[in-house]
Amino acid sequence: MLQAFKNNLYKKIVAQFPEQEFYTSAHLSGTQMPVDVGHFVSQALSRRTTLEARDLITCSSPWIDFDSESTRKTVDDFVAQLGQQGRFPRFELEKALDRAVGFCSQYVLQPVATVTAFAVSDRERENSFSDVRRRAGYFLYHGSVLESLENLLNRADENQITRADVESQLRKDATEKAKDLDADGWLRLMDPILKTYRIAYPETADIPVQMIQAFLEERGASGLSEALASTAEATEGLLSADDLASEIRTFLEPAVAASELSAQVPPESNVLPLWKQFTKVEQPGSDDPSDGQKRERPHEPLWKTYQQESSTSGVVTQNEMRNEAKSKPSRPGEDSVLGDAIQYRDRFIGELFGSDPAAFEQTMDRLSSIRSWDEASQILTLEVFRKYRIDIYGETAVLFTNAIEQQVKQHS
Repeated sequence: MLQAFKNNLYKKIVAQFPEQEFYTSAHLSGTQMPVDVGHFVSQALSRRTTLEARDLITCSSPWIDFDSESTRKTVDDFVAQLGQQGRFPRFELEKALDRAVGFCSQYVLQPVATVTAFAVSDRERENSFSDVRRRAGYFLYHGSVLESLENLLNRADENQITRADVESQLRKDATEKAKDLDADGWLRLMDPILKTYRIAYPETADIPVQMIQAFLEERGASGLSEALASTAEATEGLLSADDLASEIRTFLEPAVAASELSAQVPPESNVLPLWKQFTKVEQPGSDDPSDGQKRERPHEPLWKTYQQESSTSGVVTQNEMRNEAKSKPSRPGEDSVLGDAIQYRDRFIGELFGSDPAAFEQTMDRLSSIRSWDEASQILTLEVFRKYRIDIYGETAVLFTNAIEQQVKQHS
């Protein structure tokens, strides 16, 4: 079942690429694929181009002092410039996508086992902490698992880390954090699974419970896993997203589930805007990156750029919105991308685009022709949040993302 899922997802993604000799990062951002798959492939391209650039300058000469600081800086700058020109040959792109889909599909279901196998080599000499952090940075989802790995690296002896020890500790942490999760907490953790499955199988609203079970059992939730399997027996092992949510609530919060059924709340009242999904306060012990207080850690890994812990003040208040100043008129098309939030144009440029109006305008131009939220979110990830190292849970990022999501969905 898992292999069929991977194969179908790969086919859906690779079919979007036109036949041509080379593909750049722009081609990756212009396709509909899971955000984590796009991130994985981009990391792979960056790594490969860096290695290729270094290979070009692995030379020495008695006429040049390659050990001097100025020469090393020149070489590093040269490597960085070449790295920005990275591109995939057709055949290499297909291999990279196949690899990314394989690991990312496995990761959303079993993050502990997958990140351990990918980031920690079974040969100790290859397990420098910088290499482990770099390889872990290929993944986006399940921030608490990545955080557990970072915490382990911070307190471990670099000469003694083993794959078995890492997996044991990450599994223990994941199980402990899962004990206090409520139904909403579990549903948020499962959201990447549902999103990825919908892309692979857009024609169906059901998902195999067997896939959900793999995720639950890695976190020690065997009781919930068995309950879902029992419920799905009557539907050939499949549950819709709504039925899945209902069964989880019934198992974990039976009294609450019963009262919700009797209240007859309109379905649309349960739909949360994007900012609220990001900023909703979790129960203690939750697995969302918004949980807990911010802590300073050395050696901040790449994934931390995208999984920053949020503050509980992620919602911009009405007074703040009214007091926000506009100083420069918008360009044609920007209103259709941002709607009423265009009044915060200068704020977005200053806080999200490194005070670069040209970069902001270029992104607005790209978003103005987008009619799919999946496409828009990938552009935001690649061209804003990762490029400028933005905390996606910050006030300005939440306001910006929510405004774009609203406009895209209105025009779709």
